[in-house]
Amino acid sequence: MKKILIPEELFGLKSHGLEEDDLADRLNSRYTVRALVLCILIILAKTYVGKPINCWTPAQFQKPHNTYANSICWLKGTYYLPTEEITIPDRSRPRLSYYQWTTYILFGMSLLFYAPKIFWHTLTRQSGLDLRRLTKAIKEDIKGDKGLDIVKKSLNSYLDYERGRTCCGGQLKNFNFRLVILYFLIKVLYFINCLGQFFLLNAFLSFQFSSYGFEVLSHFFRRGDLFESPRFPRVTMCDFMIRHLGSNQH
Repeated sequence: MKKILIPEELFGLKSHGLEEDDLADRLNSRYTVRALVLCILIILAKTYVGKPINCWTPAQFQKPHNTYANSICWLKGTYYLPTEEITIPDRSRPRLSYYQWTTYILFGMSLLFYAPKIFWHTLTRQSGLDLRRLTKAIKEDIKGDKGLDIVKKSLNSYLDYERGRTCCGGQLKNFNFRLVILYFLIKVLYFINCLGQFFLLNAFLSFQFSSYGFEVLSHFFRRGDLFESPRFPRVTMCDFMIRHLGSNQH
């Protein structure tokens, strides 16, 4: 029983507790979700406690003007203008407005990574065999036989129930493969989620996000520095209008 519930032992890994899922599942549904939540908290702290954007304003601007400039540029969005470009900026340039939605993007990603685990728990409970409860029973009574007795009784009850099920006047056969099929289905969902999120990011950010890392590394090894990317620029432009003594100032 322990060899089934602790597959990491087959790979020489020491397990500190019984788990109902393997290392790959926990990497998606637990560790990745925790990392995304940590990023969300850092971004929220930077946005609402610190300053999400710092505008370089004219010298005559006072503190209220600077505060207004930071707020309006953050809400409206900015656009990228290369430092070597000296022409008048085109106001119709695509605006970089996805920074304001970063927390929502990460939150949606965390939900997608956790969704297969929710399906697994829900469908296994509906099958009549609550694996989460069984592994918890063994984990809480790891040195005794109470947990194993609970598992034996639950499995016997489950098998008796399945043997008694009929469909169209005949007894169901090979029904015990349902959990096996469900397990591989969850694996497929994890794979589709990991692959699909690349396409979702490409659609939301409006550029080939999947090739961005390769371009950064390629530029770094060729020139030895990090280039100013128009996708995630460090310096951007912002246009807004203020009223000053009856005239418009840009």
